[in-house]
Amino acid sequence: MCMAICKRAIFFSLALLIVNPAFAVSKKVSAARKLYKEGQYAKAAEIYAALDLESKDYLRTREELAWSYLRAGDWSKLRGTLTHLNTALVPLRWRLEGRVMSAMLHLRECQYEKVKDDMKAYQDEMMPFVRKVSRELTRSSNKGYWKSLSGEVSESMLKMKFVRMELRSRLVMLSREQIVEGQTTADTNAAIPKDAQIFPLQAEDVWADEIFQARGDGNSVCAQIHMANAGANTGKVTR
Repeated sequence: MCMAICKRAIFFSLALLIVNPAFAVSKKVSAARKLYKEGQYAKAAEIYAALDLESKDYLRTREELAWSYLRAGDWSKLRGTLTHLNTALVPLRWRLEGRVMSAMLHLRECQYEKVKDDMKAYQDEMMPFVRKVSRELTRSSNKGYWKSLSGEVSESMLKMKFVRMELRSRLVMLSREQIVEGQTTADTNAAIPKDAQIFPLQAEDVWADEIFQARGDGNSVCAQIHMANAGANTGKVTR
């Protein structure tokens, strides 16, 4: 009896996949999200990357694919994904953190002017969207949807705030290192605001590790790169 029931269940499951391909795609997305939650980022990325271009889930999962590449440390694929993600081809609703990830990638590569460009593009895109969400929260009949979306927007803005403060800290750090001839460390520090390295980061901020796993890069690798560049440009040996 059990065997017959199991066979019928398998038959109907296969039939559902044939009749409704969208069901199969949704199952794949669910599987990818489960792998991501388990920390298997590379495997999750493989599933996301294999989704059919014509699938309704394709555009809405590009941001999830980018996060998977970021957490897996697959920087070249992340860069390619962000090039597509941060365009008008993907509705802003489905790429709220695309610019955040781009800024994170440029921070990692010590490209601070590009980080500033990312933040400017983010502000230009997000501010009109925030106003739209606020309007819909007051007049839409589907308040649950807009309230949920408002929460996602707030989280995205908080993460970009973290990026902004991290950038500021690194620039302050560089200014302390780039001491011109005849100037003392005390002179340089005196010109820097006392609150210049305050971060909006608390122990309970569970998203912090999702944003950066290597803050030390800003205090070592990036400093060395910029100091080497400064020395090459001026012909002086930096200290």
